[in-house]
Amino acid sequence: MNKNKKAYQGDYLSSPTTGSVSSYPFAYTHEILIDRDIDNPANWREEIQCIRNAGPNDVVHMLINTDGGRLDTAFAIINAMQHCQGKIITELVGSCCSAGTAIFVHGDEFIINELQVNFMIHQASHGYAGIDSHVYDYAVHSREHLKTLYKAVYGGFLSDEEIDSVTNGRELWLKPEEILERCNNKIKHDGELSGVPEYTREFFEEMTKEQIIDILFPQEPEELSEEQVAYDELVSKTKKVLETSYNMKAKTKELLIEKIMDEVFEVGWKTYVKLK
Repeated sequence: MNKNKKAYQGDYLSSPTTGSVSSYPFAYTHEILIDRDIDNPANWREEIQCIRNAGPNDVVHMLINTDGGRLDTAFAIINAMQHCQGKIITELVGSCCSAGTAIFVHGDEFIINELQVNFMIHQASHGYAGIDSHVYDYAVHSREHLKTLYKAVYGGFLSDEEIDSVTNGRELWLKPEEILERCNNKIKHDGELSGVPEYTREFFEEMTKEQIIDILFPQEPEELSEEQVAYDELVSKTKKVLETSYNMKAKTKELLIEKIMDEVFEVGWKTYVKLK
């Protein structure tokens, strides 16, 4: 998830000594336990405020072990996650069902404890009472609205066919390796939406060797677009090492592509998802 970063300064702490040393916090790690039913939004104000107020150097580590709950509360948490300036790690530490899965898929990084995971996505349940025609109108509206919501929430993590299946009443249970695959798909999906290109073998094979080098090693940082700068955070250190260690400019185009795939891109995506 690409976010607009802003300058952040922590609270200044004066040194208790008489020397010329002062200290201030650079970043915090905020650990949030999602280990109860996701109930009334008012009961989640502290967690939502913590996520929303995190600084750009902070890490918000959300450990999820819940059977789910109210979607409106989950959406309030997700909204805070989308506006969070820090990095969000969502970790599965037990049961993750219903509204809990909606929160999980909105992390920037994912950790999956494969021996403990119980992961299920299903159709929302609700109740509505009143005049028969009103109940019918609500049911029709809710079904169509739910499909739109699920596409926004699970887009990239679930396929369109899976979203249709879930909103039509099927429960979808996923194994750890299936979650892992979908997390990687979600990262690529979010990158595409933000304009970050998906660098595949086919992408490079259509270019000349000189074009490939120009993409990987621009002469000046200001030549990078905002999207490339965001993507460059993933691979900048590796690229510098590769340019020197593998002497890329002296290699053939085919060898160059092999090194790119082996050392950077195919491996790089997986650093964001871990089985534990």
